[in-house]
Amino acid sequence: MAEITEIMPVNNYHALAQIEIDSQIATAKQYPRDIQAARTKVRSLVLTSPAIAEECFYHLERKSQDKDATVIEGFSVRFAEFVVHAWGNLRVQTRVIGNDGKKITVQGVCHDLESNSAAQVEVNRKITTKEGKTFSEDMQIVTANAANSIAYRNAVFKIVPAALFSDILEQAKELVKKGLEDNLATKVEKMLTLFASIGVTPKMIFEYLNVGGESDITAKNGADLIGIYNAIREGSTTVEETFGTT
Repeated sequence: MAEITEIMPVNNYHALAQIEIDSQIATAKQYPRDIQAARTKVRSLVLTSPAIAEECFYHLERKSQDKDATVIEGFSVRFAEFVVHAWGNLRVQTRVIGNDGKKITVQGVCHDLESNSAAQVEVNRKITTKEGKTFSEDMQIVTANAANSIAYRNAVFKIVPAALFSDILEQAKELVKKGLEDNLATKVEKMLTLFASIGVTPKMIFEYLNVGGESDITAKNGADLIGIYNAIREGSTTVEETFGTT
């Protein structure tokens, strides 16, 4: 005889969820965070090695014909994960709330259980090609995952003051530059291969950096390229937006 599973009424589910949150808030009040300890922990995580530091920032340049490039740099999703781990007493959730066949909308929520403050953000990502065709189901999942990651990061830094970690971000970039200076030519070659895997040719990179060739790429250029790759991988930008491909 098949076992009968009782379905919990929706009202009961919400009541239990509220009890859980209330319990977490009480615990957070009992064990408040130490901001300096959190900063120290984030720094130790981010600066563990150049390889880890490489994952902790993104770099974007918005170029136009009549204006100088606008440079945008910031915390990557990986950095946000380190912050959540170290900051403590946070609830962070993301979920897809819309898919109209043209774009996916993801909602991110961050709740500080200690201060009982919360923030909600929404991230939209197109799921159509340049020709207007809707992405395949697999590509929609990939796009949704990227949007979830960005919504996670954006929600976290709506609650946790980003200014507390800006110096650590700069230290991460400096660590990456120093790491690149050791055997730069080999590391640049690996980066060009990595970009080739996402459809970016060396010629596109040289034009973007305004350099004559591979041997002209500096450690600073290399760090910028790492940040650009992170931005593309996370879904903050695309190859087309960054390199102007059609």
